[in-house]
Parts: sequence; C-alpha cells; structure tokens
Amino acid sequence: MSINGGFCLYDEKLSGFLANKDLDGLRWMQKETKRSPLLVTDDGQQAVVALSNPKIKTQLTFVKGEPKFRIHVRLKGNVVEVSQDVSKTELEKSAANAVKEEIIATFNKGMETQSDVYSLEHLVFKQNPAAWKRLKQASGTSTIIHKQSLESVMVDVHLEHTGMKLLPRKY
Repeated sequence: MSINGGFCLYDEKLSGFLANKDLDGLRWMQKETKRSPLLVTDDGQQAVVALSNPKIKTQLTFVKGEPKFRIHVRLKGNVVEVSQDVSKTELEKSAANAVKEEIIATFNKGMETQSDVYSLEHLVFKQNPAAWKRLKQASGTSTIIHKQSLESVMVDVHLEHTGMKLLPRKY
C-alpha cells in the first residue's frame, strides 16, 4: 500500500484531490518538517541537499479590500551529494529557487480545485475577523483565497555542512 496524494476538505466537504507531486511545496510550509531531501538541478549540475526545520513567516496585508500574502521561509541544511564542483553560494541560491518554485506550484495546484492548501484563510480569520466575514459573504466560492492572493514568496537557504566537494582545494 502507498499514499498517492491527499484530499482537500473545506467545511467538512471534499474540495479536491492533489497528487503527491502536487503537494511537494507543503513540506516547506509546515514547521513540523524535521528534515526533507531536495534534488537541485541547475545548468546540468545536480545535487541533493537535506533541508530542515523551516522557519515560516506569513505576512497578511489588504489591497483594495482583498487579502494579500507575503511568505518568507528560512531553511538550514547540508549537502548530501553533489555531481561536480559548485560554490556554496550558488548551491544555496539554486536550492532556494527550487523550494520557492515548489511552494508556488503547490499553491497554484490547490487554487485549481479551490483548495487553500496552506490555510491562509485561517490567518485572515484570526487577524481580521470582520474582513473575513465580509469576504466570506461576498465570495461565491468555498474559499476567499485566489491565485492573486499570493503576492510574494521569499526563501533563504543556509547550508551549514557542505562537505569536501565544495571546500577550496589546497595543492
């Protein structure tokens, strides 16, 4: 037996199904994630990094009455495997871009089924219940979150242990 995805529920009703590959970004948005591998490919170079303990900050603002979210994720990790010489800075940048793409892709896949995968609506409810109620009444859909609600995603990756491959060589 294996798990091939997840069902999204809203108000005790099924709102959609997302396959495992569509949920890759969810691991970076859960503070419970202890450690997760990430395959980084950039210009033919491949590396595997293990990233851990995401620190997530989600900022809510309202623009013309609509909620907008800025997400900032910080991750620490180490290099598990690398195919060729690459600088630590380049690898951190590539890993950050890969994580950012996964977060955005998962959000967009959720929006296709009108599923709030990252529970952003709950943040609106907690921080501004009056606005949440107004938006909920005006919305004809199951969620008040839309594709345009995600304003920006910023990811910082710091590799603590890079291994022998990335250290400057002494001859």
